[in-house]
Order: sequence, then C-alpha cells, then structure tokens
Amino acid sequence: LQMSETATTTSVRMMIPDTIRHCIVPVDDEDESTMTPGKILTTAYSRILSKTKEYCLLVLSRNFGLSVANVVGAIQHFGGTASLDDFPILVTTEDAIRGMDYQVDLVVVLGRPLSINEYAHIAGRTGRAGKRGTVVSVGNLTQWENMLGIQFEPCT
Repeated sequence: LQMSETATTTSVRMMIPDTIRHCIVPVDDEDESTMTPGKILTTAYSRILSKTKEYCLLVLSRNFGLSVANVVGAIQHFGGTASLDDFPILVTTEDAIRGMDYQVDLVVVLGRPLSINEYAHIAGRTGRAGKRGTVVSVGNLTQWENMLGIQFEPCT
C-alpha cells in the first residue's frame, strides 16, 4: 500500500490514504435503534448498488444481522435476476475481508464496523497505489469523523 504524504493517521495508528473519498448515505430513520438490516440494504440498493457500473465490494459489518446469502438473494430479487452476473458486486463480511487483495473503485459498508480499526481496514480495499477510491457507509458513522480524522461527505 503506497501512502501519500498527506495520509491520515487515526488515534490507533491506522493509516487511511487521502486518495479515498468517504461518503455517507443516511437511512430515512437515523435512530440507530430502529434502523433494520432490511431498511439499510434497501437504501443501499436503491441509492448506490442499482446505479453503479464499476466493480463494488459490499461489506457487511459483524453486527449487520443478515448473512451473505440473504443479501445476495435480496440483491437478485431487487434486480429481478436469478444471477449476479449483471451486478459487478462482491458481497463479503467484515471478518472475511481480511487478507483480500482486491483493487476496487467502490466499497459499500452496511452497518457499523466493530471499531475504527475495522473501518480503516475496510476503507483500505480501495484507494490503493495512488489510485482514487470511494467508501460509502450506509447508516450513521458521522460520530467517527474526529476519531478517524476524516470527514464524511453526503453521497450524491
């Protein structure tokens, strides 16, 4: 991983390259106690996944509440297809992402990662070797901005 001179160091000594754009897609109901996995997934699909043409890594946080198989099935249902061949999406979990060496332009995070360390690790799947990338978090992570030393932009 090649870091620029302006990479951000978090309070836990994680490096987040400045080539990564951090976006947030709010869910209609920002009260985390009522944000269901289904509502988060539906928001992610309608606002991001159905519109992307680039390869995308979809990461389910540990506490997201749906399995990879459930999410893949829902995406197939939303898209009206029996196959993911039409969707350039790789669905994985926060735990399984460790050791993955993919360069993707877009990472979408569903749910809140376990820690800022985990967020930094997930974000590191894009923006590598000086290339630009985007991490979109669906839900509310704005309280992590200070801890991560980054600013989440509204996703458009």
